[in-house]
Amino acid sequence: MMDFSFIERSLNQWSQPIKLERFAVIPTHLIYPSNSAVMIYAEGGQREFQLSDGGGAVGTLTGAGGYQIDGKRLLRDFCQSTDFRVDGSGWITTDSRVSEDEFVGMVSHLAQHSRDASIMLLKHFKPHKD
Repeated sequence: MMDFSFIERSLNQWSQPIKLERFAVIPTHLIYPSNSAVMIYAEGGQREFQLSDGGGAVGTLTGAGGYQIDGKRLLRDFCQSTDFRVDGSGWITTDSRVSEDEFVGMVSHLAQHSRDASIMLLKHFKPHKD
């Protein structure tokens, strides 16, 4: 017989947000090409929140060695005509604050967008062969 309580405890524990300074860091089930989980950073007040990818998309590029590529510019182009923008640090953020009603859906939407952005960035990177 399946131990459903083990599965429930494991997933609940894994998906718990982590408090990090002014942020709540939210693990998601999406994975970057680097095999690290997409994490969403939430900050804000009582009823509205600013969400970001914590630089995860551009971090995937730099982690692969793509320092010469202007990842922020590519991300700005990628985020054009979406609900997201890129800040000065290269973090993909929600264009405006997110209400409680939009929160869970926008966490999922931003996580998918960040993952897609990381794939796009890696397509612009060609490692040098020694």
